[in-house]
Amino acid sequence: MSVKDLKPRLYCTSMDVRNWFKHLKGLPDSTEMVLRDDQVEFFISRATAVVNMHMFHKYSADDLIQSSWAGVPVPYHSNAGNVVLYGASAGASAYTELWTVTCGTTTFTITGNLQGSLSGAAYASDFQATDISILASAWSGTPTTSDIYYVPTYDRYQAIVTVTSMLAAGYALNSEYTEEVPNASTYGVRLENGAMDLLKRLADPEGKNGLAFDTSARISGDIEPIAQSYVIDETGTDVTEYYPDRGDREGESKLADD
Repeated sequence: MSVKDLKPRLYCTSMDVRNWFKHLKGLPDSTEMVLRDDQVEFFISRATAVVNMHMFHKYSADDLIQSSWAGVPVPYHSNAGNVVLYGASAGASAYTELWTVTCGTTTFTITGNLQGSLSGAAYASDFQATDISILASAWSGTPTTSDIYYVPTYDRYQAIVTVTSMLAAGYALNSEYTEEVPNASTYGVRLENGAMDLLKRLADPEGKNGLAFDTSARISGDIEPIAQSYVIDETGTDVTEYYPDRGDREGESKLADD
């Protein structure tokens, strides 16, 4: 078993979750003092499970996997130097993982949240590892010792990453912050509701408001609308009125709260 397989495979990184609320008024610029990465990953694990529950009646686990790709590098908020990392590349076998690039004056090191520390490299040389690589030409500016960049890699579709991180951020805000932080709970509820709305639409891509997370994704489940009778008018619109409390038998009236 590989070291990166010791943890469950999640659908986003802790950085994705923090980015949803890092600028929320009342929270500190950095939330490291409030939530450690392993605590954030707990909420990501919950969100990943919820995404699976909604998606797996139409999609298999393999349907949600995309060729690995690297996200945008994000500098730590208190970096002292003016170094810029423009981008990185993900290896073909990369998982969804957050890489921490720690700067020295002439060399840098890389640590993954799944795999731990990798060997470092000089800025003037290309860095090449199995799951992540950084070209020498991707660096600009002058680094200062202990400056940090975060580089995420993913093996999931962007829409899945977005929905999972929204949901996990909502869970984190509602569980860890109180009303003494202005708008934290309200924003958390908004994130949860927004994520669940998107998730339901992704899970029903053939529905009226359905969304396809990728045009090449495979649908494994039954897409035929056979569970309920329906009526189509002359324009091709579904005009059926459903009565979930009592069925749709002739002569019944719809309840006000149906």
